Amino acid sequence: MDARLCVMSLLDRLKGGLPGRFYAVSFAGFLWEMGLFMTQPILTLHYLNLGASILFIGLILSLQAFLLIFLRLPLTIVATRVGEKRMLAISFVAQTIQLALIGFARSPEWLYFIPIVQLVATGTFFQLITSMNSNQAPPERQGDALGRHMTIVSAGMFLGPALCGLLVEPLGYSNVFLVAALFPLV
Repeated sequence: MDARLCVMSLLDRLKGGLPGRFYAVSFAGFLWEMGLFMTQPILTLHYLNLGASILFIGLILSLQAFLLIFLRLPLTIVATRVGEKRMLAISFVAQTIQLALIGFARSPEWLYFIPIVQLVATGTFFQLITSMNSNQAPPERQGDALGRHMTIVSAGMFLGPALCGLLVEPLGYSNVFLVAALFPLV
């Protein structure tokens, strides 16, 4: 019985007084980031492999950033009307669709509409997931909570590219995108 209490006490200290759903939201964010960053090392290589020119790739990537900058605030307003949880679920589904579309693409023409799907995926994700977890922490613990949240979510930024490196040779570019599309669905 003493060992069980010791383990429970250790787990409570590791949780930092934050509810379990805080860590569930953070882990979901980690999976979302994992899917995104798993494809970053090969994104432009895959586009080139599809026959896209360097100019086309630059325009598509610039369009994604442009749309994100100018539509993030309107999308956040939509999220408050639709509901944060519902919009976050939409973001996860959009992320999966975006990665799958890139994986299924067979020519550069497929890439024209992907920035719109990507906008829905990334336009509200970061604000919503951070806000949800910040609201779960008591005011005196918000700094610690956000630090824990960002550490967990950001781990996908370095684990994703490493996983890409392991999978790209045996699977090829397209299939890495399809595997990455599974992470936001978990």
